[in-house]
This record gives sequence, C-alpha cells and structure tokens, in this order.
Amino acid sequence: MRILTVTLFVLLGHAAIAQKAEKEFLKTLNTFCGQSFAGKAIFPEEEKNPFKGQALKITFATCTSKEVRIPFQVGEDKSRTWDVG
Repeated sequence: MRILTVTLFVLLGHAAIAQKAEKEFLKTLNTFCGQSFAGKAIFPEEEKNPFKGQALKITFATCTSKEVRIPFQVGEDKSRTWDVG
C-alpha cells in the first residue's frame, strides 16, 4: 500500500509540473498572436519534397489560454493548421 501511495504522489507531482510547463508554453505562443512569419525549406533538397521551391508561411491566428491555432501555408496550399493546446 505504501508503494502505491508513493507512486501516486510522484505521478501527481509530474502531472502538475507538466501542466505548468504547458501553460507557460501557450502563454509564450500567445505573444505572437496576429503575427505572420514567412520562410523557405532548405532541407531536404530531394525532388519529391512537396515544400521544395514553395513559399512557407505561418500565422498565429487564434489564441486563447488553452489553445493556439496556426495555419501553415505551403505555396498556395492552405490545408494545414497546427493546433497547439
């Protein structure tokens, strides 16, 4: 019984630390809300890479304390969105 209690205590401690880290991470991402960033793929350079020669753009579009949505555009393809939270 004592081992179970100690194990539970350790697991709850790790969960609390992870939860705090997640909140801090989202808080940091929220500082970019409304901003866009452009870039280009430099690796890998294989012919079959769908990013090769395409403009890359992310926009921090929707930001809350629980979620950040970041559309990721590759050339004219706007089908990707990163959902962090």
